[in-house]
Amino acid sequence: SARFVKSPEGKSVVIHVARDITERKQMETRILEAEKRYRALFDQAPVGILLIDAKTAVPVEFNEVAHQQLGYTKEEFARLRIFDYIVAEETPDEAKGRIEKVLREGRAEFETKHRTKNGEIRDVVATSQVIELSGKKFVHSIYRDVTEAKKVESALMESEAKYRQLVELAQEGVCALDNDSRTVFVNPRMAKMLGYSESEMIG
Repeated sequence: SARFVKSPEGKSVVIHVARDITERKQMETRILEAEKRYRALFDQAPVGILLIDAKTAVPVEFNEVAHQQLGYTKEEFARLRIFDYIVAEETPDEAKGRIEKVLREGRAEFETKHRTKNGEIRDVVATSQVIELSGKKFVHSIYRDVTEAKKVESALMESEAKYRQLVELAQEGVCALDNDSRTVFVNPRMAKMLGYSESEMIG
């Protein structure tokens, strides 16, 4: 900074004051880099991430996946409370109770269901924890859509059940042996043919 002053002789002189701001600039650069790293992790994460106001249940910050996986625009999603997309089986009171539990215990992981903008029901695994910023409490939540994984799991279980029913009702004897030639599975027909009970043959 500079300013004009009068010398004892009455002349105008300029006084320059210099301050070393190197450390401050370095600190600002580090803060900016940390912010960029945070934004990259937050925005490019393959899961929905939200920072929710604990009192209003409205998101104060969220990434693209959070609103895209439910079919909303960023502007639409910003106006929604979490109660607006939780399915009918979970009432607003139950959702509030869940938030209160997170606030009380600090962290929670649970399965829930969300309704998309077009009405489709999606299975979601949520991990939530409390964080405090400037004396105010927020719930930091990560939403992972497991709908497709659930469908595959359900189809596999159904397929296994049908296969087991088919084998157990077969008129032919069926058995399975391990590498040591021990019986690990036998159907009722095979046991009957050999005169054993199924439990006697296993192992």
